[in-house]
Amino acid sequence: MVSFTTTLPGNLQPATGTAAVASLTPTAPVDRNANVSATLATMGQEARNGSASSVKLLFAKGIKAEAFEFNYHTGLAKQVNILKAPADGVLRATVCINVSGHDQASNPSSVDNYAKTNTYNVRVRLPDGQELRLTNVARNNPNSAEYATAIDIAIPYMKGETIVQAWPTGSAGVGGYVEGREYHIHAETSVFDAKKALKDAEAADAGHTNDPNHTSRRPFQDY
Repeated sequence: MVSFTTTLPGNLQPATGTAAVASLTPTAPVDRNANVSATLATMGQEARNGSASSVKLLFAKGIKAEAFEFNYHTGLAKQVNILKAPADGVLRATVCINVSGHDQASNPSSVDNYAKTNTYNVRVRLPDGQELRLTNVARNNPNSAEYATAIDIAIPYMKGETIVQAWPTGSAGVGGYVEGREYHIHAETSVFDAKKALKDAEAADAGHTNDPNHTSRRPFQDY
């Protein structure tokens, strides 16, 4: 067996012995999920209402998936099970991401400034260890204020767990809000067991009925 390592764009290194994947950028237009436009509108309003920047990953038409999310302060990323693999081996999706409205208490104009200046980053780690990135992605309409942006991506479909992260350039990154900025995508050999997660959360909640510091780890189905 020949072992090799290939240099990816941006000096990203895949796991030894794996073939490199060129880019997250789709080679053809993505047939976007029907909910993209409404999601951008909702996320833009949430930012203006004071919410932190977060991500919604919506898969293109023809890809069946179920997604679960968790409360803030749990430190738990969003979980996705792919229910129908793409016929051509590519998971096409749209990353919907908004500006942060969190700073408005101390700086009321911050959300509007971010809407006029933000760029975004997307990082994907494949089951074989390879990492792919899109860096400093511009807003869809760079010449106007944009409170939520859509970024189309194409992820190689692989069995196992793929991690997708996205965040605004200059922010605290994913670590500042794992629950809203990170997805774990499970395919075939990796499955998120929502029923077990719910059962475990309910058992933990039972012991903290009157504890104001307890945050439930109950999963909520997003789609």
